[in-house]
Amino acid sequence: MSTKAIIDRQFYADVVGGLSSPNKTIPSKYLYDEAGSALFERICELDEYYITRSELSLLETCAPHIADDMADKVQIIEFGSGSDLKIRTLLRAFTGNVTYVPIDICAEAVQQSADALSKDFPHVHIIPVTNDFTQPFTLPPSSDDAEQLGFFPGSTIGNLNEKEGQRFLHQAAENLDDDASFLLGMDLQKDDTHRLEKAYDDSEGVTAQFSLNLLTRINRELAADFDVSRFRHRARWNEKRGAVEIYLVSLQAQKVRVGDHVFDFAEGEGIHTETSRKYTLEQIEELTTSAGWIVKKRWIDDKTLFSVNYLERVT
Repeated sequence: MSTKAIIDRQFYADVVGGLSSPNKTIPSKYLYDEAGSALFERICELDEYYITRSELSLLETCAPHIADDMADKVQIIEFGSGSDLKIRTLLRAFTGNVTYVPIDICAEAVQQSADALSKDFPHVHIIPVTNDFTQPFTLPPSSDDAEQLGFFPGSTIGNLNEKEGQRFLHQAAENLDDDASFLLGMDLQKDDTHRLEKAYDDSEGVTAQFSLNLLTRINRELAADFDVSRFRHRARWNEKRGAVEIYLVSLQAQKVRVGDHVFDFAEGEGIHTETSRKYTLEQIEELTTSAGWIVKKRWIDDKTLFSVNYLERVT
Protein backbone atom coordinates (compact mmCIF):
# COMPACT_ATOMS: atom_id res chain seq x y z
CA MET A 1 0.00 0.00 0.00
CA SER A 2 1.33 3.45 -0.92
CA THR A 3 2.19 6.09 1.69
CA LYS A 4 -0.69 8.25 0.41
CA ALA A 5 -3.20 5.38 0.72
CA ILE A 6 -2.08 4.75 4.29
CA ILE A 7 -2.43 8.46 5.15
CA ASP A 8 -5.90 8.63 3.51
CA ARG A 9 -7.12 5.59 5.42
CA GLN A 10 -5.76 7.04 8.67
CA PHE A 11 -7.49 10.36 7.88
CA TYR A 12 -10.87 8.64 7.71
CA ALA A 13 -10.23 6.65 10.89
CA ASP A 14 -9.10 9.76 12.78
CA VAL A 15 -12.09 11.86 11.67
CA VAL A 16 -14.66 9.18 12.46
CA GLY A 17 -12.97 8.33 15.75
CA GLY A 18 -12.62 11.98 16.75
CA LEU A 19 -16.22 12.89 15.95
CA SER A 20 -17.43 9.79 17.82
CA SER A 21 -15.81 10.90 21.08
CA PRO A 22 -17.82 12.81 23.74
CA ASN A 23 -15.64 15.88 23.12
CA LYS A 24 -15.40 16.00 19.33
CA THR A 25 -11.89 16.49 17.93
CA ILE A 26 -9.90 16.20 14.69
CA PRO A 27 -6.06 16.18 14.71
CA SER A 28 -4.58 19.50 13.59
CA LYS A 29 -2.27 17.84 11.05
CA TYR A 30 -5.27 17.46 8.70
CA LEU A 31 -5.59 21.24 8.38
CA TYR A 32 -2.68 21.14 5.92
CA ASP A 33 -3.93 19.97 2.56
CA GLU A 34 -2.86 22.02 -0.48
CA ALA A 35 -5.45 24.75 0.16
CA GLY A 36 -4.77 24.74 3.90
CA SER A 37 -1.03 25.05 3.36
CA ALA A 38 -1.58 28.04 1.05
CA LEU A 39 -3.86 29.70 3.60
CA PHE A 40 -1.31 29.13 6.34
CA GLU A 41 1.30 30.92 4.24
CA ARG A 42 -1.07 33.91 4.17
CA ILE A 43 -1.48 33.67 7.95
CA CYS A 44 2.28 33.90 8.35
CA GLU A 45 2.22 37.28 6.60
CA LEU A 46 -0.47 38.82 8.84
CA ASP A 47 0.36 41.58 11.31
CA GLU A 48 -1.35 39.69 14.14
CA TYR A 49 0.70 36.53 13.60
CA TYR A 50 3.85 37.57 15.47
CA ILE A 51 5.28 34.04 15.48
CA THR A 52 6.68 34.00 11.95
CA ARG A 53 8.25 37.47 12.15
CA SER A 54 9.83 36.73 15.51
CA GLU A 55 11.24 33.38 14.43
CA LEU A 56 12.55 34.64 11.08
CA SER A 57 14.43 37.42 12.86
CA LEU A 58 15.97 34.90 15.25
CA LEU A 59 16.89 32.53 12.40
CA GLU A 60 18.68 35.36 10.59
CA THR A 61 20.77 35.82 13.73
CA CYS A 62 21.43 32.21 14.65
CA ALA A 63 21.78 30.50 11.23
CA PRO A 64 25.37 31.69 10.58
CA HIS A 65 26.43 30.52 14.05
CA ILE A 66 24.90 27.09 13.49
CA ALA A 67 26.49 26.78 10.04
CA ASP A 68 29.89 27.62 11.54
CA ASP A 69 29.33 25.06 14.30
CA MET A 70 28.61 22.19 11.91
CA ALA A 71 30.63 20.22 9.38
CA ASP A 72 31.01 21.25 5.76
CA LYS A 73 28.81 18.34 4.69
CA VAL A 74 25.31 18.57 6.20
CA GLN A 75 21.97 16.84 5.93
CA ILE A 76 19.08 19.06 7.13
CA ILE A 77 15.85 17.21 7.96
CA GLU A 78 12.76 19.38 8.39
CA PHE A 79 9.78 17.76 10.12
CA GLY A 80 6.43 19.07 8.85
CA SER A 81 8.07 21.36 6.31
CA GLY A 82 5.03 23.20 4.89
CA SER A 83 6.11 26.68 3.76
CA ASP A 84 9.71 27.05 2.62
CA LEU A 85 10.08 30.55 4.09
CA LYS A 86 12.15 29.56 7.13
CA ILE A 87 14.30 26.89 5.54
CA ARG A 88 15.45 29.48 3.01
CA THR A 89 16.98 31.52 5.84
CA LEU A 90 18.78 28.45 7.08
CA LEU A 91 19.97 27.26 3.66
CA ARG A 92 21.48 30.66 2.84
CA ALA A 93 23.85 30.23 5.77
CA PHE A 94 25.17 26.83 4.59
CA THR A 95 27.58 27.10 1.68
CA GLY A 96 29.09 23.60 1.70
CA ASN A 97 27.68 20.24 0.63
CA VAL A 98 24.05 20.32 1.72
CA THR A 99 21.23 17.79 1.46
CA TYR A 100 17.74 18.94 2.49
CA VAL A 101 15.01 16.44 3.42
CA PRO A 102 11.58 18.10 3.81
CA ILE A 103 8.95 15.83 5.39
CA ASP A 104 5.28 16.73 5.12
CA ILE A 105 1.91 14.99 5.12
CA CYS A 106 0.77 16.94 2.02
CA ALA A 107 2.46 15.54 -1.09
CA GLU A 108 1.52 18.53 -3.27
CA ALA A 109 2.89 21.09 -0.81
CA VAL A 110 6.17 19.31 -0.18
CA GLN A 111 6.81 18.76 -3.91
CA GLN A 112 5.98 22.37 -4.85
CA SER A 113 8.32 23.62 -2.14
CA ALA A 114 11.09 21.25 -3.29
CA ASP A 115 10.72 22.43 -6.90
CA ALA A 116 10.94 26.10 -5.92
CA LEU A 117 13.93 25.54 -3.65
CA SER A 118 15.77 23.56 -6.35
CA LYS A 119 15.65 26.60 -8.63
CA ASP A 120 16.91 29.02 -5.98
CA PHE A 121 19.45 26.72 -4.30
CA PRO A 122 20.93 24.60 -7.12
CA HIS A 123 23.81 23.50 -4.87
CA VAL A 124 21.39 21.84 -2.42
CA HIS A 125 20.36 18.21 -3.01
CA ILE A 126 16.65 17.99 -2.09
CA ILE A 127 14.88 14.73 -1.21
CA PRO A 128 11.16 15.41 -0.49
CA VAL A 129 9.38 12.86 1.68
CA THR A 130 5.59 12.50 2.00
CA ASN A 131 4.85 11.15 5.45
CA ASP A 132 3.21 11.91 8.78
CA PHE A 133 6.18 12.99 10.87
CA THR A 134 4.29 12.13 14.10
CA GLN A 135 4.37 8.45 13.10
CA PRO A 136 7.41 6.16 12.86
CA PHE A 137 9.14 6.26 9.48
CA THR A 138 12.56 5.73 7.94
CA LEU A 139 14.69 8.65 6.80
CA PRO A 140 16.56 8.55 3.48
CA PRO A 141 20.12 7.36 4.15
CA SER A 142 22.75 10.03 4.74
CA SER A 143 26.35 9.75 3.65
CA ASP A 144 28.69 8.53 6.35
CA ASP A 145 30.47 11.86 6.79
CA ALA A 146 27.39 14.15 6.68
CA GLU A 147 26.41 15.81 9.94
CA GLN A 148 22.66 15.87 10.55
CA LEU A 149 20.53 18.82 11.70
CA GLY A 150 16.89 18.28 12.57
CA PHE A 151 14.69 21.34 12.01
CA PHE A 152 11.24 21.84 13.58
CA PRO A 153 10.30 25.53 13.38
CA GLY A 154 7.12 27.54 13.84
CA SER A 155 6.18 26.33 17.32
CA THR A 156 4.54 23.29 15.68
CA ILE A 157 5.55 21.32 18.73
CA GLY A 158 2.97 23.42 20.58
CA ASN A 159 0.25 21.58 18.61
CA LEU A 160 1.24 18.38 20.40
CA ASN A 161 0.35 17.57 24.00
CA GLU A 162 3.14 16.94 26.48
CA LYS A 163 3.33 13.19 25.86
CA GLU A 164 3.10 13.61 22.08
CA GLY A 165 5.82 16.28 22.12
CA GLN A 166 8.08 14.09 24.22
CA ARG A 167 7.41 11.11 21.94
CA PHE A 168 8.15 13.15 18.82
CA LEU A 169 11.47 14.49 20.14
CA HIS A 170 12.45 11.02 21.35
CA GLN A 171 11.54 9.53 17.96
CA ALA A 172 13.57 12.24 16.21
CA ALA A 173 16.53 11.35 18.41
CA GLU A 174 16.11 7.70 17.39
CA ASN A 175 15.84 8.55 13.68
CA LEU A 176 18.82 10.88 13.60
CA ASP A 177 22.48 10.00 14.11
CA ASP A 178 23.93 9.97 17.62
CA ASP A 179 25.89 13.18 16.96
CA ALA A 180 22.99 15.02 15.29
CA SER A 181 21.84 18.47 16.34
CA PHE A 182 18.28 19.82 16.39
CA LEU A 183 16.88 23.33 15.84
CA LEU A 184 13.54 23.77 17.58
CA GLY A 185 11.19 26.77 17.51
CA MET A 186 9.01 27.23 20.62
CA ASP A 187 6.59 30.02 21.39
CA LEU A 188 6.90 31.52 24.88
CA GLN A 189 4.24 32.17 27.50
CA LYS A 190 3.23 35.82 27.81
CA ASP A 191 0.69 37.87 29.73
CA ASP A 192 -0.88 39.52 26.66
CA THR A 193 -4.05 37.46 26.14
CA HIS A 194 -5.27 39.78 23.37
CA ARG A 195 -2.08 39.26 21.36
CA LEU A 196 -2.30 35.50 21.80
CA GLU A 197 -5.93 35.23 20.69
CA LYS A 198 -5.62 37.62 17.73
CA ALA A 199 -2.68 35.61 16.41
CA TYR A 200 -5.19 32.78 15.88
CA ASP A 201 -8.28 34.85 15.03
CA ASP A 202 -7.12 37.68 12.77
CA SER A 203 -9.18 40.68 11.70
CA GLU A 204 -9.11 39.65 8.01
CA GLY A 205 -10.60 36.23 8.76
CA VAL A 206 -7.78 34.27 7.09
CA THR A 207 -7.35 31.98 10.10
CA ALA A 208 -11.10 31.30 10.07
CA GLN A 209 -10.84 30.29 6.39
CA PHE A 210 -7.91 28.04 7.28
CA SER A 211 -9.92 26.29 10.01
CA LEU A 212 -13.10 25.95 7.97
CA ASN A 213 -11.14 24.54 5.03
CA LEU A 214 -10.78 21.39 7.14
CA LEU A 215 -14.52 20.74 6.75
CA THR A 216 -14.30 21.39 3.00
CA ARG A 217 -11.47 18.87 2.80
CA ILE A 218 -13.44 16.27 4.74
CA ASN A 219 -16.41 16.77 2.39
CA ARG A 220 -14.19 16.32 -0.65
CA GLU A 221 -12.05 13.41 0.49
CA LEU A 222 -14.28 11.47 2.90
CA ALA A 223 -17.73 11.70 1.30
CA ALA A 224 -19.07 14.01 4.02
CA ASP A 225 -21.82 16.64 3.92
CA PHE A 226 -20.71 19.40 6.31
CA ASP A 227 -22.51 22.68 5.62
CA VAL A 228 -19.49 24.92 6.25
CA SER A 229 -21.72 27.99 6.66
CA ARG A 230 -23.19 26.39 9.79
CA PHE A 231 -19.85 26.43 11.64
CA ARG A 232 -17.62 29.24 12.87
CA HIS A 233 -13.99 29.46 13.95
CA ARG A 234 -13.23 30.23 17.61
CA ALA A 235 -9.85 30.73 19.33
CA ARG A 236 -9.56 31.15 23.10
CA TRP A 237 -6.62 31.37 25.51
CA ASN A 238 -6.73 28.70 28.24
CA GLU A 239 -4.70 30.06 31.13
CA LYS A 240 -4.70 26.79 33.06
CA ARG A 241 -3.28 24.82 30.13
CA GLY A 242 -1.03 27.61 28.88
CA ALA A 243 -2.43 27.25 25.37
CA VAL A 244 -4.62 28.79 22.70
CA GLU A 245 -7.39 26.32 21.89
CA ILE A 246 -9.18 26.40 18.54
CA TYR A 247 -12.63 25.03 17.76
CA LEU A 248 -15.08 24.85 14.89
CA VAL A 249 -18.38 25.64 16.61
CA SER A 250 -21.77 24.47 15.34
CA LEU A 251 -24.17 27.42 14.92
CA GLN A 252 -27.25 25.22 15.24
CA ALA A 253 -28.41 21.72 16.06
CA GLN A 254 -27.65 19.56 13.03
CA LYS A 255 -26.65 16.16 11.69
CA VAL A 256 -23.55 15.56 9.58
CA ARG A 257 -22.67 12.46 7.59
CA VAL A 258 -19.10 11.25 7.06
CA GLY A 259 -19.06 8.13 4.89
CA ASP A 260 -21.43 5.67 6.53
CA HIS A 261 -21.44 7.49 9.87
CA VAL A 262 -23.88 10.19 11.05
CA PHE A 263 -22.97 12.62 13.83
CA ASP A 264 -25.27 14.85 15.88
CA PHE A 265 -24.19 18.38 16.77
CA ALA A 266 -25.88 20.53 19.39
CA GLU A 267 -26.01 24.29 18.95
CA GLY A 268 -22.75 25.70 20.33
CA GLU A 269 -20.96 22.32 20.27
CA GLY A 270 -17.39 22.52 19.05
CA ILE A 271 -14.91 20.36 17.21
CA HIS A 272 -11.48 20.85 18.76
CA THR A 273 -9.06 21.24 15.83
CA GLU A 274 -5.89 22.69 17.29
CA THR A 275 -4.05 23.50 20.50
CA SER A 276 -1.09 25.85 20.43
CA ARG A 277 0.85 25.54 23.67
CA LYS A 278 3.17 28.25 24.92
CA TYR A 279 6.18 27.40 27.07
CA THR A 280 8.20 28.78 29.92
CA LEU A 281 11.97 28.33 29.69
CA GLU A 282 11.74 25.77 32.50
CA GLN A 283 9.15 23.76 30.55
CA ILE A 284 11.38 23.80 27.47
CA GLU A 285 14.25 22.37 29.52
CA GLU A 286 12.02 19.69 31.03
CA LEU A 287 10.52 18.62 27.69
CA THR A 288 13.76 18.45 25.72
CA THR A 289 15.75 16.75 28.47
CA SER A 290 13.05 14.11 29.01
CA ALA A 291 13.30 13.22 25.30
CA GLY A 292 17.09 12.83 25.21
CA TRP A 293 18.16 16.33 24.16
CA ILE A 294 19.87 19.22 25.93
CA VAL A 295 19.72 22.91 25.01
CA LYS A 296 23.16 23.86 23.73
CA LYS A 297 22.23 27.46 22.91
CA ARG A 298 19.04 29.52 22.83
CA TRP A 299 18.01 32.71 21.05
CA ILE A 300 15.08 34.87 22.29
CA ASP A 301 13.74 38.04 20.62
CA ASP A 302 13.91 41.36 22.46
CA LYS A 303 10.16 41.29 23.23
CA THR A 304 10.46 37.80 24.78
CA LEU A 305 7.84 36.41 22.41
CA PHE A 306 9.60 33.44 20.86
CA SER A 307 12.62 31.16 21.27
CA VAL A 308 14.83 29.19 18.89
CA ASN A 309 16.57 26.34 20.71
CA TYR A 310 19.72 24.62 19.41
CA LEU A 311 19.78 21.10 20.86
CA GLU A 312 22.31 18.32 21.03
CA ARG A 313 21.93 14.72 22.15
CA VAL A 314 22.34 13.88 25.81
CA THR A 315 25.50 11.80 26.12
